[in-house]
Amino acid sequence: MAEPVRVLHVDDEPGFVELTTELLPNEDGRIEVETATSAAEGLDRLADGGIDCVVSDYDMPGTNGIEFLEAVREEYPELPFILFTGKGSEEIASDAISAGVTDYLQKKGGTDQYALLANRIGHAVEALLARERSERRKREYRTLIESSPASIIVLDRGYDILYLNPSAAETLGCDEPDDLVGTSAWQFVHPDDDEAARERVEQVFAEREPAGTREYRLITLDDTERYARGNIVPVTFEGGQAAQIVFTDVTEQKQREAALKQERERFSALFEEFPEPTIAYGYENGTPIVRAVNSAFVETFGYDPDFAIGTAIKDLVVPPTEHAQQQAERLKQRVKSGEQVDAVVRRQTADSTRWFNLRNVSVPGVDDIDGYVVYADVHERVRREEQFKQLHDGTRELLGADDEAAVAETVATVAKEVLGYEYTAVRFADEDAGELRPAAATAEADETLGTRPPYPLRGDNPHASAYEHGAPVVYDDVREADDDYDRGLARSAMYLPIGEHGVVKISALTVGAFDRSDIEIASILTANAQAALDRLGREVEIDRVRDRYQAFVEHASDIVALLDEDGIVQYQSPVAERVVGHSNEEIVGRRIFEMVHPEDRERVTERFQEMVDLETDGEPVTAEFRVRDADGDWLWIESVGGGKLPGDSEEYVVTSREITERKRREQELERYETIVEIAGDGVYTLDEHGCITFVNESLATYTGYDREELLGEPVSLLLTDDNHRRGTEIIRSLLSADEEEAVFEIEFCTREGEQIPVELNVAMLPSDDGFRGTVGVGRIITERKEREQQLERERERFSALFENFPEPTVAYRFEDGTPVVRTANEAFAETFGYDAEAVVGDSIDDLIVPP
Repeated sequence: MAEPVRVLHVDDEPGFVELTTELLPNEDGRIEVETATSAAEGLDRLADGGIDCVVSDYDMPGTNGIEFLEAVREEYPELPFILFTGKGSEEIASDAISAGVTDYLQKKGGTDQYALLANRIGHAVEALLARERSERRKREYRTLIESSPASIIVLDRGYDILYLNPSAAETLGCDEPDDLVGTSAWQFVHPDDDEAARERVEQVFAEREPAGTREYRLITLDDTERYARGNIVPVTFEGGQAAQIVFTDVTEQKQREAALKQERERFSALFEEFPEPTIAYGYENGTPIVRAVNSAFVETFGYDPDFAIGTAIKDLVVPPTEHAQQQAERLKQRVKSGEQVDAVVRRQTADSTRWFNLRNVSVPGVDDIDGYVVYADVHERVRREEQFKQLHDGTRELLGADDEAAVAETVATVAKEVLGYEYTAVRFADEDAGELRPAAATAEADETLGTRPPYPLRGDNPHASAYEHGAPVVYDDVREADDDYDRGLARSAMYLPIGEHGVVKISALTVGAFDRSDIEIASILTANAQAALDRLGREVEIDRVRDRYQAFVEHASDIVALLDEDGIVQYQSPVAERVVGHSNEEIVGRRIFEMVHPEDRERVTERFQEMVDLETDGEPVTAEFRVRDADGDWLWIESVGGGKLPGDSEEYVVTSREITERKRREQELERYETIVEIAGDGVYTLDEHGCITFVNESLATYTGYDREELLGEPVSLLLTDDNHRRGTEIIRSLLSADEEEAVFEIEFCTREGEQIPVELNVAMLPSDDGFRGTVGVGRIITERKEREQQLERERERFSALFENFPEPTVAYRFEDGTPVVRTANEAFAETFGYDAEAVVGDSIDDLIVPP
């Protein structure tokens, strides 16, 4: 139903006002007429309020219609006022217009004039309501603009600022927006963006069309460079053409984008330069697909990046064998379950298969990459390990040889079949004849190189040099040797001494065939041969020593071993087999250092040599090192060298015990201590009396104390009285509830009295004897608290803006594809007639969409 229009009709003729009261409502059902017979009575009625329009006669006693109009305008400048008079003249009409009359209408005979009067009243009232609505909307929009977080600036044609809201003033570094009105906007535009910005503003003024969104750099009043993103639209401001710029400060976003770009570029460079072959992958339907490969991968695997990218990893590098495919599937499942995989695998390169140590790094949620696979090339290591394993088996044959001839034949056979050296010859020393005589050779050596003559034990030839100096002699091209011997087709050659027993020569038909690893593994073979030959010569002495110590060492809990001065095991007690899993037959005759971890080998060798040098004098020599057991695992061993056996023996006693568990505990303790020390969070422990027994460097730093100052002090030194009482209550509640830890927020006090907000995780120190104190980890949350406060302020500001927004508005959220009301503003409740709280949770479709 339309709102009523209340009309006050002022006329000194009672009969006429009665007629008006009767006829006007007939013409317009909204009109309700009240009457007054004089201007004074009319002013009194207006004072009571509720009148929408005044209709007045001109010719009235005391105060005429113009004077009445002037009085009304003093109090009610916007109230519609229609002069309805029978005394019409141009002079009266002119005076009425000057006094602010809304309309002017002459009385005529008949009733038709009342239809015209009703029409004029309706138009006048509607015009006033329209103006009021317009002004109200202007105020509302002004409020919205003033409180908007978006920055708004209005410019005139000369680029001077006509208006800016507080957000824009704040962005430009000004506290009061009015201080910038009338100044040039171009003082804030970065010089490099000046020309582009002017062109866009000129375009808006010329075409009166909006300019799209773009980014510009601004220079604030304090000369700070900031980034803004916004658009420009043509507007009318206070009657003149203007351009309105709406922009958002995106400086922090740009900084974050720049930081992210920099991190990505740094990571990309790191990925590309990473020394080990690496694949970046992402899952598609559960299958890891290659996203990128680095240079090391291309070099090692031989695949072109364009070929590799987009291919499933299993199709690219996993060999097609059933075993390899099944292993790859198991590894994939382990990776997807979150496990850190570290495994030795065989993988397919462009021209062969090689052994790699595979490690995965999972990084879910980073672009389209779910992780990285790193392939460390261990092909040579695995090949060498296999050779070592086979060499070990060959060593057992050497140690089982019955005479020197059998040793020589075994050396030649192992060199060929295990190490791949087809051209191998063994010579034994004949001191009486002063010669190195042939003892054994491979068939290939005999066939290709021919039967070789004896060589002098001493002189200018490689055999004699290796024998005399006890060190390998290696030629990349043996034809460069400065002697008169013909070596036939041989080009590369290694001459390796067998102690005092002779020399092994290994040849190749190509130049530069041997590298350092060849020399090392061949040296192990000759060292084993030396041990076997020494063993043959010392069996009687070994039996005597073994009998002497057998009874003692068989019942000892520690391993007892006898070593010669070269570290070759002459005897070990039975307990060794229980500890490391190797039988006496496997160990005796071997150099003990072969079993030592490569990283420990040099140090252990040096310590053993110190014991040999001490002989029977001085303190025992100790060493801790790792050895490989029969299962291939590394065990920690602590050994004590007791020096040389008394008498004529050339053997040294070493007692050993396994300390793997002890080392594990020590390393674990060191790791925890390192973690605590380098942690960014503050860490402390308290005794049962609440006194500090430990603090890490982080806690000492952000409280401003030295660590030594805090030790022994009560924790109340770092807390206010209220926080200390609160913390004590929490500890008591943990004890009473039999709980182990609690997390709460508290403030730490620095030396300077500053209070720092901290998220504190407190736990009970483990003990079997009741309460013995607590450990706490404190993380500074100053930035988080500030962000929380800022977020709360933003929410309050948005809530206020939403609630006061003039248009009916609901906030919604999709639930199973249906928009559901989360909140509604006052304008919605007023317009739609629903209770704002009652509609929360209702479907928008069910609530307001007609069926």
